[in-house]
Amino acid sequence: MSYSLGLGRRSQRKPSGRAVVIVGDDDGNGVPGLAAEEGAFVHEVLARAGWSVGGSWRPWHTAPPPTLLHYAGHGYRSGELGEDSYLALSRYERLSAVEVTSHHDAPTVVVLGACESGVTSNAVIDGGMNMAAAFILAGAELVIAPALAAVDGERAYALSRALYRAAPNLEEPARDLLRALHELQARDEEFTAWRAWRP
Repeated sequence: MSYSLGLGRRSQRKPSGRAVVIVGDDDGNGVPGLAAEEGAFVHEVLARAGWSVGGSWRPWHTAPPPTLLHYAGHGYRSGELGEDSYLALSRYERLSAVEVTSHHDAPTVVVLGACESGVTSNAVIDGGMNMAAAFILAGAELVIAPALAAVDGERAYALSRALYRAAPNLEEPARDLLRALHELQARDEEFTAWRAWRP
């Protein structure tokens, strides 16, 4: 399933062409070490395929954003309209939807293996804010995130293993990951809780 916000073109700032894996610390709500295991798996697959993997990313950094950002950890939809949604970067550090949208400098492709990072609300016409929408508003061309229901760490890791079975092309990661997601969903209902978000 795909969802478009009908936005215009992203900023002309060229991405750095390297994949970054950010792993959120387990805070007791999931399987200990599973986020780290998922991050290590994605790191290994992308590095073998020629991606430059490493470093970190925050929306306020002055360096160009990476082409691909994979987040493995806990993501929460919070606030009446989702305006307080965030990703847990560690036990004490968060990356909020407000921080992402206010800098307008997102990675080109974002994969969120994170609980309820794309869950929407039926009480709001457009579904309200969440982390997937925040990255799209900040300029991402594709965000893959759980949208129909919160997912646990095991399901997020299962999606990553299947999604990156063939690493995305360095030149066309959005195309390759979108195709991989649609093929997975056609074969296995386990992954129908996920959505591809596009501008």
